[in-house]
Amino acid sequence: AATSVTLSEATLNGSANPNGSSTTGWFRYSNVDPGTCNDVFGIRAPVAGGSELGAGNSPVPYSQALLGLAPGITYYYCAIAQSSEGTSFGSVLNFTTAVPPPTPVTLVVDVLTDDSALNACTAAPTDCSLRGAMLVANDGDTITFAPSLFILEGPKTILLGGSDMMVSNDITITGPGADQLTIDAGGSSRVLTLLDVTANISGLTLKGGNGGSAHANGIGGAFYSVNGSVTLDGVRITGNSVPTAGGGAKLDGGTGHIVRNSTFDNNQVTGGAFAACGGLEATGGVTIVNSTISGNSATGQGGGLCLFTAGMVRNSTITNNQSADEGGGLYGPGGTFDIGSTIISGNSAPERPEISVDSGTPVSSGFNLIGNSAGDAQDTGVAISYQASDILNTAPVLGPLADNGGPTFTHRPAYFFPGHDKGCAFGATLDQRGMPRTIDFPTAANASCSNPSENGTDIGAFELLTPTAGGAFVSGRVVDPSGKSVVIGAQVTVTDVSGKPIGSTTTNSFGVFTVSDVPVGEIYVVSVSSKGYTFDPSSQVVQVDGDTTGVNFVGSSSTRRRRGR
Repeated sequence: AATSVTLSEATLNGSANPNGSSTTGWFRYSNVDPGTCNDVFGIRAPVAGGSELGAGNSPVPYSQALLGLAPGITYYYCAIAQSSEGTSFGSVLNFTTAVPPPTPVTLVVDVLTDDSALNACTAAPTDCSLRGAMLVANDGDTITFAPSLFILEGPKTILLGGSDMMVSNDITITGPGADQLTIDAGGSSRVLTLLDVTANISGLTLKGGNGGSAHANGIGGAFYSVNGSVTLDGVRITGNSVPTAGGGAKLDGGTGHIVRNSTFDNNQVTGGAFAACGGLEATGGVTIVNSTISGNSATGQGGGLCLFTAGMVRNSTITNNQSADEGGGLYGPGGTFDIGSTIISGNSAPERPEISVDSGTPVSSGFNLIGNSAGDAQDTGVAISYQASDILNTAPVLGPLADNGGPTFTHRPAYFFPGHDKGCAFGATLDQRGMPRTIDFPTAANASCSNPSENGTDIGAFELLTPTAGGAFVSGRVVDPSGKSVVIGAQVTVTDVSGKPIGSTTTNSFGVFTVSDVPVGEIYVVSVSSKGYTFDPSSQVVQVDGDTTGVNFVGSSSTRRRRGR
């Protein structure tokens, strides 16, 4: 048989018995089947001469390397041997050269319906759904979304049709932002199932999953990956529920998983005493950075996060999770996990409310805020050797989970909360929202990091910015309930939380407003009014840590002064 077959090369192997006469061996090959072996078809290899096989009385193997073959072609060949006694011909065999992998392409989703038949994914309009793109994607391909889907219309949703979407190739899915696009299973299935792949997924919200799937049914509400290596970046997994494990998601085996700048919130596992891991369950190695795990619950162990093998958590916030058994925030049944510059506080469970470790080696790399009240940080099962830089048994003073800027929800700490300037960045240059890290407050005492440039980092996923005198703008749009007409001349006012005016303006002919010179690092109230209009709501609370867009309002009126778009 032929060996060492590649795109353009192969080695032909044959054997002949000289039977006592000096014998020479060679091959013939072609991409056309000759039927029977002869010395006239195709190409002789070598062109002249051949392998000298001696004059013995036993079979002698011989080979010939072929170069310059075409990829993806079936070639036919046979071995020929000649001596003074005559010529012998072997059987016709064949081999097929390798097919080159397809050149990676970008598939652009241009329709938000869940229809597998829309899988052409050409430049033609509305011929590429997300499910369709996944069906035709090859290893190395990238799936993105047409910007035209999101122009002036606000966040969008893809509602699945009752079954999960399968990923069986190594791909990248780049969403427009978790605040812009939601994939909703509607309580009828899981959202995404990944089968032994390397995948990078970003910029999406996954919700409404119940773990329903032909693979690992009832596990991993929105997201399930078996083996492989997965990166979730800027993803929100919210409002999912399963009976068994991994209310939000499960990383089942595999290694090198990364969760970055993501939020797991309000997911649940409901199946009884052995139903565990309300937010995220990882049985493969995972690194969690700049992420928030909040408001998840389990009727068994691990309200927020379960780490079964190797895990590392850095610059993250795990709070407000609940277990009906143990490990309200983090449950570690075995293996090794390492936490650094992370908040695990304000979680609840009848036993071990913050962290529960059954076996293995829990490690603190310092600069953490662990526990909400006396004894919480020590009530962990297997003891954790805390560092001098860890803050223990202290309420973190966090705001509610909210849109504090950036594409995913976060908990904004109060200024001078216990972890203010008491963390280390561990190499991170941005926080979960994409805001700069580190911001060192001159009036807050710092922890001492191994890298002095990281002194002044805040513990957790959120870095507080220093209030400045101005420079940012707040902008948005005022439309009618249909979204097709705008409200012109609406009065928009920005005040601080005490009611002090910061700035005001009116909407232009496109319904757009911009209030400039708003000091950053503060919370403001943006209000709208217009004669003859009612607004619900008429005000919004926003955190301004830089230029802030998307503060939109909807107004209803019986006497309208508006313009169609």
